[in-house]
Amino acid sequence: MEIKQPTIEVVPIEKLKPWDQNPKQGHAVEQLTKSIERFGYLSPIVVQKDTYRILAGHGRHQALIKAGVKEVQVVIAELSDREADLFTVADNRLAEYSNWDGEKLAGQLLLWQDQNVEDLSVTGLTQLEIGRLLDGAGPGPELNAGGAEEEGLPGATLAPSGTGYVKLVQLYVATKEYPAFKERLDEVGKIMGIDNTTEIVLAAVRTVHEQLAGGV
Repeated sequence: MEIKQPTIEVVPIEKLKPWDQNPKQGHAVEQLTKSIERFGYLSPIVVQKDTYRILAGHGRHQALIKAGVKEVQVVIAELSDREADLFTVADNRLAEYSNWDGEKLAGQLLLWQDQNVEDLSVTGLTQLEIGRLLDGAGPGPELNAGGAEEEGLPGATLAPSGTGYVKLVQLYVATKEYPAFKERLDEVGKIMGIDNTTEIVLAAVRTVHEQLAGGV
């Protein structure tokens, strides 16, 4: 395969045009801004030749605007409109198929902790995820959220390869509601004799289903 070397340009940031049909939303602008401030602008935005429509880097674009950047280096891609659409979706989706090695990630976190590295949130990991990893509980399903949709299970995705599980939902609770929710969850777990959050939720669903099916 022959790889064509990309064309690089430096352009005014207002020249860049986000794709108004981009299906990927909710970019981590705050985290990306912190990353760029900490490490620099190391992953240039990719744009379509002539139109300067953003093909990859919508979040970085927002972060750079937030940081007050006036000019930015971009990679110019000679793609048709159809190929540009396909590339944007592929660029967002393909990265989601990778899985994290919890043991290696925890080892790296422990090393940084020993080195007194400050603000590990710059990695993009949440405090909850960092705590789980350092406690030996693994990376959690939210880190390994990718995977192909399993045939016959719409809305469910495969968990890490070879586990024999599918990822059905992710549960997000508002920060202010979390303490009360966690307390109720722990109480249900004690009643059922379960201390794993996923198992508690599964058992609760089974119990409610049996009660409804039985007319209780």
